[in-house]
Amino acid sequence: EKGMKADEALEKGDSYQNAGDHANAIKQYDSAIKSDPNNAETYIKRGNSKLARNDLKGALKDFDKAIELKSGNAAWHVI
Repeated sequence: EKGMKADEALEKGDSYQNAGDHANAIKQYDSAIKSDPNNAETYIKRGNSKLARNDLKGALKDFDKAIELKSGNAAWHVI
């Protein structure tokens, strides 16, 4: 059930992000992270929404967390 909650929130967050509603996207990504705190993709998506809202510190923190979670994958370091 945890994964399903996270997936649902992630999908809603993506919809909001695609519509340019970054405030609501961030809320959904927060919820997804609460349910599944080890999903690097969610941190990147939330970071992108924070970046769109000029929250540079918050975005950098999320991108750093994504890199930490995916530290074994060199491709993630080119964010």
